[in-house]
Amino acid sequence: VMPVIPDEATQVAALRTGKLDISTRVAMRYKDSLAATNPELRTALSTTGETAALVLKCDREPFSNEKVRQAVMIGMDREALMRAVYPGSLTYQFPVDSALPGHIPLDELPAETRVLFDYNPDLARQMLADADYPGGFTVNIAISVPGLEAMAMAEMLAAMWAELNIELEIKAEDVVTYNRTLSEGTWDAKFEWGSGATPFSVIAEQYIPPKGSWFYPGWDDPEFEELLMTAKTTIDDVERGVLLEEVFLRCLDSCVNIQICLPMTT
Repeated sequence: VMPVIPDEATQVAALRTGKLDISTRVAMRYKDSLAATNPELRTALSTTGETAALVLKCDREPFSNEKVRQAVMIGMDREALMRAVYPGSLTYQFPVDSALPGHIPLDELPAETRVLFDYNPDLARQMLADADYPGGFTVNIAISVPGLEAMAMAEMLAAMWAELNIELEIKAEDVVTYNRTLSEGTWDAKFEWGSGATPFSVIAEQYIPPKGSWFYPGWDDPEFEELLMTAKTTIDDVERGVLLEEVFLRCLDSCVNIQICLPMTT
């Protein structure tokens, strides 16, 4: 028998009291308490396969400016977001998983890309000033309720970006209204949980989906699209690997999708 229990807390309570014999994808925040109350439980760690990311709308100011997108990434404490919402998770697995061709380890990134992954609000403020936004700006972020993880991250992000003079307006909407907001493009930022079977599928879905799609970030880079297509149609493994590394770097530098973490479960 596999009961349907929509509420997460009720699922965990059922596991804790022995009403469930097995439960998959239990959030890491319950790991220690379950170990304390139910030491007999056997556990194994796994990933959700869905990277949590902040997506920025790139077809209008201020996020049409790549330097601004890079600045707000540097002004995000991604490690703090991960620890608070998805403790124990991986923070560098997107857009190409470390097990796949094209992935470049963090310590092997070029300096200008590596700097994006270090939280530095002072540098972020300077970059915004250099991009003609010394006084900051207002960003509306779309959240689907109940969306507890997204809401928690949005509230933390609002405090982080306040240090950059950026006001984050949180638009919490029911799922129907939220989907309409995404499709109509009346959002500046949103959280997304993206996955894909191959580098090509996840990159195409998250970076260059069809206009009108709720994934659509409005990023227009014909050279990137040509590079991705060339990599996809290249047969030689070595040549394709080199091209995929170029694709990987361009995705990171673009800051269209700012990876937060690959959530772990137990």
